[in-house]
Amino acid sequence: MNTPRINDFLFSPGYRIWRHLTFWVIHTLLIAFVWQSLGRSMERNILQGLFWVPVRMLYCYPLIYWVLPRYLLKGRYVAFTLIMLLWGVGGYFLNYSFRAFIFIPVQEALNFDPIDRNPWSPSSFLVLTTTAGIVCIIFLFKHWLMKQQQWLQAEKEKITAELQLLKAQVHPHFLFNTLNNIYSFSLGQSPKTPGMILRLSSLLSYMLYDCKADEVLLEKEIEVMKDYIELE
Repeated sequence: MNTPRINDFLFSPGYRIWRHLTFWVIHTLLIAFVWQSLGRSMERNILQGLFWVPVRMLYCYPLIYWVLPRYLLKGRYVAFTLIMLLWGVGGYFLNYSFRAFIFIPVQEALNFDPIDRNPWSPSSFLVLTTTAGIVCIIFLFKHWLMKQQQWLQAEKEKITAELQLLKAQVHPHFLFNTLNNIYSFSLGQSPKTPGMILRLSSLLSYMLYDCKADEVLLEKEIEVMKDYIELE
């Protein structure tokens, strides 16, 4: 499983339409299976479910794009509670209006049988509110995941900065001692001097370039440690 692609699908704005389309297709099929268990045909259930999708979008999307970000996530809990109570009442009348003036007449025109002609159907309103609850849970879970990723990224950057600071503190002291040693050996015309310069060059190259990579060959690490010990 390709994790970066999954992350792109879940979080990238470029996949937003596909995310929403996937959710509503899965949601419609699940509701259809539930109604099928009560004795209704799957084809009719799917058709009715698709017919309800725009109404459920109209009820759910203001919650995740306006109510939750502006009130719940900003700590305005009293206003959020009042809005949610009013939203529930509004959803009840939205459900009634759609059933009474559109859904039931369309079923009659298509000669569906049987037809629940109760515009105040509690089961229909329950599906609407349950859908809104699922959408809100998904939104909050996604928000939590994004916050976790941001925290992990911040921690990673903090650790990287600390390592860079540590390197900046160690390098001058190490270089000072090593250059003094090389100078002392060169005064005595020691045959070890060229080897010391080569090891220092290799070590500096590793510190400047290889250390920035996410992964380094174990063989290279061992070689650097040997050079460091030899220089010491």
